[in-house]
Amino acid sequence: MYYSAPGKIILFGEHAVVYGKTAIAGAIDLRAYVKIENNNYKNVSIELNDFNVVKQWSIDDFYDTIKIIKSIKNIKNLDTDKEIDELRVIVEKFAQNKDIGPQKHDAAFEAFCYFMIRLVIKENIKIKSKKISIKLNLPSSVGLGSSGAYCSSLIYGLFNYYNISFKMTDVVNYGTFGEYFIHGKSSGIDVSLSTYGNICCYKYGNDIEKINGCSEKEISIIIVNSKVERNTKMLVNEVRKKFNEDNELIGSIFEYIDEIAIEGGKILNSLDDDDDLEEKLKILSELCFKNNVLLLNLGLGHEETTKICSILAKYNITGKITGAGGGGCVFGLDLKKLQQSKKEELCGVLKKFGYDVWFCKLGAQGVMKHDTIPDIFK
Repeated sequence: MYYSAPGKIILFGEHAVVYGKTAIAGAIDLRAYVKIENNNYKNVSIELNDFNVVKQWSIDDFYDTIKIIKSIKNIKNLDTDKEIDELRVIVEKFAQNKDIGPQKHDAAFEAFCYFMIRLVIKENIKIKSKKISIKLNLPSSVGLGSSGAYCSSLIYGLFNYYNISFKMTDVVNYGTFGEYFIHGKSSGIDVSLSTYGNICCYKYGNDIEKINGCSEKEISIIIVNSKVERNTKMLVNEVRKKFNEDNELIGSIFEYIDEIAIEGGKILNSLDDDDDLEEKLKILSELCFKNNVLLLNLGLGHEETTKICSILAKYNITGKITGAGGGGCVFGLDLKKLQQSKKEELCGVLKKFGYDVWFCKLGAQGVMKHDTIPDIFK
């Protein structure tokens, strides 16, 4: 059985969203893929193909750990922050390879173990011997929602594999708590976009609202990874420090970003109308430019992302920082739908500087089951 879920990109509103402002984000057709198959070894294994690592547990070990968790006072359905905090140390210890100690990829194993443990406790499943393989055509650790896509596709696959009756809200709930083991407590926007797909409007603490008025139009974007690593937590804290020092100035920047995000959402919501599509995409591009300037004013730029924006401008593409900033990725709307030769030329220029490049579609389908073998597994 094969399943997949898309990554995401923030179009407007990063950082300001932390302060209750609007963010617009969209699913992209770069995906995490999951394959689940039975085995005869009385164990459960999961392989992260992109990292060339495999972890397996005996079914008895799973049940022994679940017995310990059930003995903890106040543990019920494993669907509250307090419960996750209670069992986190146990899950971390269970997921890690005792022989080599903590590794970067352990967090992905922890999320999987959490899913299995919760399914046994809440859904009363009987653990089956199985092998799970994970493959990505979505880059990880660059702010494109790879962990959300991983969690969404994996729990969706497990729901189907065990024939559990579920709603998409269950995928979001499980997936968001799964991300807790990878990133700490999250807003849920990544998992929600991976689950539902499309383009959405989001405000912290509110439900995600799907933008319905652009489902019939194909929006092409280019994403460029500067390969400059950034610490999201540190950047968020730096912006908060600036806000605390001058909340009037920084607050006004957030207000401008909010206005841009709201306007961008309105434009996106009207793309299916018969009005001039090219003009609307041009306005979106202008909003990207304005949002990017405001992010630079918050100190979130980097010489490499500035260089990327300059290169894109030569091809009439307005580049914008996406995510935390300080490096990471830049995206641009491919307004003119570049000819293949021009795309190859642009990719060549960007790769010459060591950047990774993807042309993809915005508003991708959410989590899904595949009726045929995905190409990535062939």
